[in-house]
Amino acid sequence: MASKRKVDHAVKVLDSLQKLREEGFDCNFIIKVGSESFHVHRNILAACSDYFKAMFSHCTKELADGYVDMKKVDEEGVKQCVEFMYRGDANITLNNAQHVLHTAALMQLPLLTENCFEVLYKSLNEDNCFLIKRLALMYNSEHTKKIVDTFLLKNLEKLLGSEGFLQLEKSDLIDITKNQSEIDNEVRWKALSCWIKHEEDRKQYFFELVKMINFEKFVYSFLLSTVWIDPLVQESDDCKHLVVVYLFSNPNELQMYINAQNCFLLKEIATKFKIEDAKIMLIIDEFMLQNFEQIASEDKFESMGRDDVLHLFQVVRSSHWHQVHTDITKWRAAVKWVKQDPENKKNVFPELFKCINFEWFPLIYIKSNVRTEPLVQESHECKDILMDVLCEKVNKLTENNVFENSYGKTGKPKPKIESAELIVILDRRQRELQGFNIRDNEWHKLADVPQVTNNGFSFVVNVGDVIYVIHNKMLYQLQNDATWKRMADIDFKHDRSTKVIAFKNRIYVVSCATLADYDTLADEWTELVQPDNFRSGFCITATRDHIYAIGGFPYTNQMKRYTPENMSWMSCEQMRFARSNASAEFINPFIYVMGGRCEEMILSSCERYHIGLQQWTNIPVMKLQRSNFASCVLEGEIYAIGGHGTIEYYDTDESEWEVLSAIGTRPYGITACALSCWIVEHTVRPLGICRKKLILP
Repeated sequence: MASKRKVDHAVKVLDSLQKLREEGFDCNFIIKVGSESFHVHRNILAACSDYFKAMFSHCTKELADGYVDMKKVDEEGVKQCVEFMYRGDANITLNNAQHVLHTAALMQLPLLTENCFEVLYKSLNEDNCFLIKRLALMYNSEHTKKIVDTFLLKNLEKLLGSEGFLQLEKSDLIDITKNQSEIDNEVRWKALSCWIKHEEDRKQYFFELVKMINFEKFVYSFLLSTVWIDPLVQESDDCKHLVVVYLFSNPNELQMYINAQNCFLLKEIATKFKIEDAKIMLIIDEFMLQNFEQIASEDKFESMGRDDVLHLFQVVRSSHWHQVHTDITKWRAAVKWVKQDPENKKNVFPELFKCINFEWFPLIYIKSNVRTEPLVQESHECKDILMDVLCEKVNKLTENNVFENSYGKTGKPKPKIESAELIVILDRRQRELQGFNIRDNEWHKLADVPQVTNNGFSFVVNVGDVIYVIHNKMLYQLQNDATWKRMADIDFKHDRSTKVIAFKNRIYVVSCATLADYDTLADEWTELVQPDNFRSGFCITATRDHIYAIGGFPYTNQMKRYTPENMSWMSCEQMRFARSNASAEFINPFIYVMGGRCEEMILSSCERYHIGLQQWTNIPVMKLQRSNFASCVLEGEIYAIGGHGTIEYYDTDESEWEVLSAIGTRPYGITACALSCWIVEHTVRPLGICRKKLILP
């Protein structure tokens, strides 16, 4: 009760003093600012402000004159300070807070200063945060500074192009970016680079600021794609050396992050800066050798140096099983590399030509592709090599009496030996792998698969033209002699929703409960981040950088994208139509989704998604309704297999579907993949009707 009386008394006194000032009663001092004059009482000012107390405690000119003429302050600021001294409150707004703050600090009114900062930080945003930070430093408000610093840490990336950020002093920039744990390393780099580039004179500080960054916490892709190619780095030998040290300081990390896109640059950097660690160079060389086919398909392959390309060609050795595929890749790569700069590279072509084993090339391929190549025609050395190959092939054919008759003494057809591009189907009923040759519309038995039964789930998948079969928890790799090698077992949970997709050198297994990948080089499974809100009955496809899971049951039009680089899922633009048990394929820049089921209806409708524009559009419907079927891509055309006992293909140039063949296996639940450059050494087995356009009943 007593305290309330004191408060009431204080309020009454303040109100009375304010009335006395307004009435001009017994006012004995004047504060002049600009055109304004404020009549006040010296004892009130001295009681509230140490600034005025000091002025009135000595024989100052202002005391003698009875007024003070204040400079460098704002009329509104003085007005609110006087109001505060008489009433204990002031009308502080975002518009006048800075002026009031300056005047309150001059008059030494700490409570009013706190009030000003409270108004400022409660209105903190991207436009005023740097101003408020400067005011907090200027007037020594630690509380406000902490609030602003927290805001800056959370929003720094959004602020990089703002005028407030670009006008920061170097010390302020260091103060903001020095917190290693709170700011993402990539954002810190962007901040330093953006600030330096704003003014030419700031380049002198670049190396000093770069040394503050812990590059060990950067992801390899950002170091190479952003930091290394930054002109600021390329102009500074010290900075380049610093980045190189971090790039190659940890061989284990290099082995983890090297890929077909960055290996060229890593090789170039390691060679140029003469990295002495033999293990580093070995990791890069081994990766390029083991992934030659993928390396050769990259645009950057064309820019490789002569010695590096020759080294690759000379060291790459293919097994009998992959001889055709690998050497055809070498052939195409050699032509591609030389034609990028024929004037300077043409003299190297014969050396590359010697590194290619043409023994297993189909004669028709040599005739139509190799012999007619201008680079071969212009080189006597290449023509001599090719002539030797052709003579050897003729001798072998003569020895085997191939020219006598296409039938042996028993009257049975001899095995065909040719190169083919096949649709590979796993037939669980027959327990065998079958291949459909899209050139002549014929079926071939590729291998028996005795391990596969009708129980559980089974998939066939192609990784770099190596065939793998997954049956329940077992994984098998097809060998040279059409036998199977058992690889590492799957030791994690999977269910009926499971789908399998090849991505680069890995096999990904995706289900509603699990995401895992198999490293084909290390023969090792790794369980990854769990899929996000998946539905059974989804279909799956892969682009160059991502894996997409599409649709599902209950019928949905959702699409989710997985990024292996950072192991994260995100939602994408939804399909136009909900569907489950559909099939999906990728032909750059489109993802095609075909067929499926919605409610009681089996669908023939198709749509495609432009990954750049992020838009869905309809495409022509299939000839037949299909659900729970397989698909693959060969020579730029999409093949839909099963779901109706047939194969049909989509001509992307003509935008039309055509039924191609009947299939001999059960039409539903088929798994299939595409396979190029296969050597067919088995008797043709006509498993279904085989003519270019199947006439439907």
